[in-house]
Parts: sequence; C-alpha cells; structure tokens
Amino acid sequence: RRRRRRRRRGGPLLSVRAKGRGDAVPGALVGLAIGDAVGLRVEGNVPARCREYADDLEGSLRRSASASASSPEANLSSAFLEKWPGRWPFGQYTDDTQLSRELLLAVVDEAEAKHGDVRGGVEDASGRLVCRYADRIAALYKASRIVGCGMATAKAMTRIIKGGKLNEVGSKEGLAGNSPSVRGVMMGLLLPPVFGGESGLLDACCGQSRLTHRDPFSILCALVMCVAVREILELITSKDGGTLDTIESRREFLSRISNAVAEYCRGSETVDPKQELKSKGRLGTIQSCLQQVGDLLSQPFEKALAKARAMGYDGGMYKEDFKEGVSGFAVPSTMWSLYTFLRSPGDFEETLLATIYGGGDTDSTGALACGLSGCYVGIANLPKVLKDGLQDQGPKLWNAEKLEELGIKISTFGAKHCPVTITSST
Repeated sequence: RRRRRRRRRGGPLLSVRAKGRGDAVPGALVGLAIGDAVGLRVEGNVPARCREYADDLEGSLRRSASASASSPEANLSSAFLEKWPGRWPFGQYTDDTQLSRELLLAVVDEAEAKHGDVRGGVEDASGRLVCRYADRIAALYKASRIVGCGMATAKAMTRIIKGGKLNEVGSKEGLAGNSPSVRGVMMGLLLPPVFGGESGLLDACCGQSRLTHRDPFSILCALVMCVAVREILELITSKDGGTLDTIESRREFLSRISNAVAEYCRGSETVDPKQELKSKGRLGTIQSCLQQVGDLLSQPFEKALAKARAMGYDGGMYKEDFKEGVSGFAVPSTMWSLYTFLRSPGDFEETLLATIYGGGDTDSTGALACGLSGCYVGIANLPKVLKDGLQDQGPKLWNAEKLEELGIKISTFGAKHCPVTITSST
C-alpha cells in the first residue's frame, strides 16, 4: 500500500506516446469511456472511499497483467467486483461518454449529408453541427437510453424535444456543470478545416456547450479541454517529436492553452458574441486557474487536491455539490483533470487512479483526465482488461471495438485540407 501511494506521488513509471492521429484520436474516445466507466462505480464518494477502490482496482489490474490471456485471472478479480457492486455491469459508461459519442456521430452525419439537410437551413458548419447534435441527443433521451444524466442536461434535452430554440435550451448562468468540458475533449479531435479554420472549430465547441449549459464557466472550460487536445495532437504529429516529459514543458503546455482561449475570447467583432466569456472576470479566473495547475505540479498530491477542488468559486454563485472530493462544477473538475493528466502524461493507468483518488464527481473527472491521457498515449497503450469491458447497456452495444472504429473514422475527417501529417495506427 505504501509503495502504491509513493508511486502516485512520485510521478509515472511509464512514458509512452501515441504514434499519430490514427492512434491518438480513438485513444482519446476509448480512454474517456474507460475513465467514465471506472469512475461511475464510486461517483459521489469521499476521497477516502475512492482511494480504497482505486487501490483495490490497481491490485486487480496487476494480477490481470501478469496472467496468461486464457486464464480467468486475465479479467478483473471476482473479489474486486463483489466488493464494489453497482447498478450497472463494470464497464458501463455514463452520459459523459454517450453524449461525447453522439457529438462525433453528428460530425459523421454532417459529413455524409447535404449541407441544407438540417432544421432551419443553417448555413455555417458549427450551426449545422449543433442542429444535428441536438436531434441525436434528444432522440437518445426520449428513448430513455441515457445513463446517469445530470438534471441540467436532462432539462435541456426536454426543452429540445419540446421544440425550444437551440440557443436558449441550455441551463442558465449559475449552473456551470462539466458536461461541456467532457465534450470539449471530442471537439479537440476534429480538424479545423471541417469548420473553416481554428476559430470556426472553437465556435462549434461553444455551440455544443450552450446546448446544455449556457454558463460562461462551462463554455470556457469546454474551450480549455478542446485546446488541450489540440495541443496534444500538435505534439504527437510534430516533426520534432515534442513531449511533456518535464515540468517546464507541462507548464508551457498550460500557458499555450491559456493564451489560445484568451485570444479566441477577445474577438474583433463589432458586436462581440464572446463578451459573456470575458464578463465578471471569468476569463481571468480561468487563466489564473491554469497557471495554478502548473504550480501544483511541483506540490505534494494532497496539497494539490485541496487547492484544485477549491478553484473557481466566487461570491457564492457556484455551490459545491460534494462536501468532500472534486465537485461537478466545471472549473475544479476541469483543473483537477488537467493536473492528474500532467503529473503523469505518459502513464494512463496512473492518471486514472490518481483522478479517482480525488473523489467526488469521479465519472466526469475520470472521463476528462483519461480522454487527455488516452489521446497522448494512444489506443494501443490502454489497459486491455478495462478496454474490453466497455459497453453501453449491452456488451455488443457501443463497446470498445465500435468506439475505436468511430475514432479512427473521425481521425481522417478534413485530412486532405490539413497540413498535419496523418499517421494511421492500423
């Protein structure tokens, strides 16, 4: 037990990296689903309980890794599964993955359909994506297929079904959930030419965010995650083979995210639709939090957790939904996930376990951190026993294989317009 805790506080044991977009993009989607599914088992629990769960999971993973493929020990132990029962089979993921998957499927819909084939004859790419996405998630909700849907998201989908205006259906200011942040990971996987450039991609990220959450913090955190993934893909596909192996490189990574989000939010329009993101100092808060995450990388784990879970609260507008652990509020959950990823970017399992250690909204924070980590290490370096167990209300329904296929398909969208070299992992 002491050895495992030293491991979490002492940095990664592994340092692997994806081999290209064809490895990184499906890695992000499947990694996100793994973090979501593993975190679901202890969502809402205090850190002490989550740490016991993470330690037990680590032990079971170690036994699985050392067993032969045909041995029963190659799977998670029955003792572990009996100790940690749940409403759903182990490997079932939540709305975080479901809605992220539907967002990518909406991109596929848009790519394979005529531009005019959406409600209201929307002309711009980001608007068309939002329309297609709204139809997809509303259908999923109407069919009662969504697992663990938050109240704000559920109300938004109810408004969509009733025909509400898409720019008004999202939850109001003050309800800054982290669902848009998770979907921001998926937005970062898309190539900018699909939306007419980098600004168009970020416009689309804001649009999908507002569909469920109109609070500026939710939108800003979605942008942060989108840009973070863009930066990871840039590292992976760069000719000089950039990495995140040093504390300094990780702080520079955070600085680039901060600068990119700020540049986008400043805008130059006469009537600035991004003004809301700058109002009440919210953009400044996000930039300050990103800098603090960089500072936390050299701090003890417990101190980092205490500081990360307190980030973003201002004047009482945003309330903590857990007495202990990391809240579902977009700011602390996004910053905690960035921290756990950056403290061990080349070690997926370490990132997963450290994120669960934080307690609270573990399915969402697991999805966020493991989406980043999966993108960085690639699909080939994800734990097989966790990957093989993924499912959506049935072992053959949107399992890891199908998620990987979707990721590979998405990895090539817009490639002919993009100067980045596309390298397939298959």
